[in-house]
Amino acid sequence: MYAENARGKTTLVSIFRSLQTGDPLPIRERRRLGGTRAAQVALAFSDEANAMVFQDGQWSAAKANIAVFDEQFINDNVYSGLVVQSPQREGLHGLIVGARGVALLRSLQTEVDAIEKHNVQLRTLAATIPQKALRGLTIDQFCELPRLEDIDARIEEAGKAVSAAQQQEAITKMRALEELPAIELPPEAIETLLREQLPDVAAEAERRVSAHLQRLGLGGEAWVAQGQRIQHEHRAELGEDCPYCAQSLAPSALAQAYSQHFSATYNELKAKIQRTIQRLDQIYGATALDRIRAQFSENSSKSLFWSEFIDAPQLEADVEAFLAAAIRARDSLLQQLKQKAEAPLEAFSLSTGTQEALHALTVQCRTIDEYNSRVREINEKAAAVREAVSVTSLQTLRDDLARLEAGKDRFDPSIDAKCSAYLSEKAAKKSTESRRSARKRALDAHLQNVFPAFQEAINLYLRRLNAGFRIDGVKSLNTRRGPSCVYSVVIDNSPNHPVSVNSDAIGEPSFKTVLSTSDRNTLALAVFLASISQDEERPQKVVVIDDPINSLDEHRAFATVSEIRRLAAEVEQVIVLSHSRPLVCHLWESPGQIGRIAIEVARSGAGSTLRIWDVSTHGVTEHDKRHAKLRTYLDNQVDNPREVAEAIRPTLEAFLRVAYPEHFPPGTLLGRFRLIASQHVGGATQILCQNDVDELATLTDYANRFHHDTNPAWQTADINDAELLAFVRRVVAFTKRA
Repeated sequence: MYAENARGKTTLVSIFRSLQTGDPLPIRERRRLGGTRAAQVALAFSDEANAMVFQDGQWSAAKANIAVFDEQFINDNVYSGLVVQSPQREGLHGLIVGARGVALLRSLQTEVDAIEKHNVQLRTLAATIPQKALRGLTIDQFCELPRLEDIDARIEEAGKAVSAAQQQEAITKMRALEELPAIELPPEAIETLLREQLPDVAAEAERRVSAHLQRLGLGGEAWVAQGQRIQHEHRAELGEDCPYCAQSLAPSALAQAYSQHFSATYNELKAKIQRTIQRLDQIYGATALDRIRAQFSENSSKSLFWSEFIDAPQLEADVEAFLAAAIRARDSLLQQLKQKAEAPLEAFSLSTGTQEALHALTVQCRTIDEYNSRVREINEKAAAVREAVSVTSLQTLRDDLARLEAGKDRFDPSIDAKCSAYLSEKAAKKSTESRRSARKRALDAHLQNVFPAFQEAINLYLRRLNAGFRIDGVKSLNTRRGPSCVYSVVIDNSPNHPVSVNSDAIGEPSFKTVLSTSDRNTLALAVFLASISQDEERPQKVVVIDDPINSLDEHRAFATVSEIRRLAAEVEQVIVLSHSRPLVCHLWESPGQIGRIAIEVARSGAGSTLRIWDVSTHGVTEHDKRHAKLRTYLDNQVDNPREVAEAIRPTLEAFLRVAYPEHFPPGTLLGRFRLIASQHVGGATQILCQNDVDELATLTDYANRFHHDTNPAWQTADINDAELLAFVRRVVAFTKRA
């Protein structure tokens, strides 16, 4: 499609762009200045049952299989002005990922948006839960607290732990409780002692000694015992004589009784009785019993102290009853032991009263055993508290207490329902996050493959378009604005110095300085062509290209035409719009084109209209026209033979310039060429044979009669039809040579 400037070509491109997206804005922006009528458009497509109609500010339907290359495409996806900014990088990212990638991005964004809605709802639900109830926990920690059936007991225990930590010094110094002695008297051993007798000591002898000693009174037994010892120690000197009166002791029965009474066995028995009496007084004497009473009182004070920090058992015992039983048993035993001491050789048994006293003491000792068991329990718990306050900080214990108190509030009916709603919303968010992760993995897998492939495609088209650079490092980058694409430009003659499109440092090479306008446009076209090549639906694509050779030099313009021809074979349809008539003609001349049509946007009054354009009237050269005029004259006599005569010399010059370009460059005259050709006749570098040189000279001489450079009267020179016809026939024949 050809159009001169200001004929509406860009408006047509905007119509296609609007149809592609269904967005009416591109059409509204192209409204005629001062116009009042609403825009109306109708486009018919062979693959659509109904025409696409734009009316009342909207399209009847969009046509997504249209791809448009124009300034808007460049501005959206490649560069704007002289730089590549965030919008272009983001646009290129979308272009590279393609329809599938865009769908993956949209599905991912849907889950991201859903997560944000979950977050808003979670914040709303969290705000309904009293901050005081949290006690320093996060809302998630609070709502996820477990239900504890014994929560009150745990809170009480934790409170005591905190209290203990606050009194660490006192706890560390507090000694353990002491167990009360609960020593039971062994009745069997005492009864055995009471029954013990000495078979070697005669009872009559003991009776006599005892009666005599009673008569002697206080100190008598010691006095007699001393005499017995002296007599025994000096038996060698004294013999059987008394150490006091020196009379013989042999006939004295009392003296014999003394020997038995003061024997070692007898003395041992009496000593054993005395030791047992002393032991009873030591265990159950007044001092011992007072010590037990004092220890009981001290234990009670310590138990009261520890009850603030532990769940201490009741430390109770009827200590007075125990002491009374101990005194009664002690006194009963002492009484019987004293009887035994008075008559060591006499056997005694435990009296009924003594037995009852001992049984009562045994019962009381059992209560003391229970008391001591509780003492041990208190000591174990106290030790645990003492260890805890030494290794656990006060703040940790306070946190534990706060957590337990929060756990109690968590299941308060007024809060439980709110926490349940929060946890339900949190579970829904977790499910959404799982879907987001799955979509993110799918997108990442797609991006991992598509970016290298797209880079390769862009570089392929850059090579085909004869660009002196390539791109490298094309990759996806996540930014706060969204996904973006970054890459570098690599100039062919400086491959070790890539220039990032992100670089905007002043005084340093950048996108705007390393690429010319032609380079930038070439890159934009390569990006567009790469996007089409990577599109799985390209066979159904309608491709619209607006001024593809803008600012391109001749060799890139030719390469562009070649790529458009290649593209036409791969897509449904290609529509090229241009202000360049040579470009349109060049495309029209492409071999093998089927179903092509040329349209001109022509002026019609104050507006424009579309009409079929005869490319042949504009696509042929002046040489083609002159040659055609000569051929026509051979077939039919023309109205103006002078034009035919004037066309002979230019026709010869054009032929020679093409046939012998090295010898007939632009600006060369026919006379000069004839001279050169004559000089080379017959040689290795012959240009024309002699006959051709002569024929060219004859034809030139005739043609000069009708040329302004060689005949001042060229416009009035006489023309003979037969002569002209003969020379035209010779000229046509000469220019047909191989």
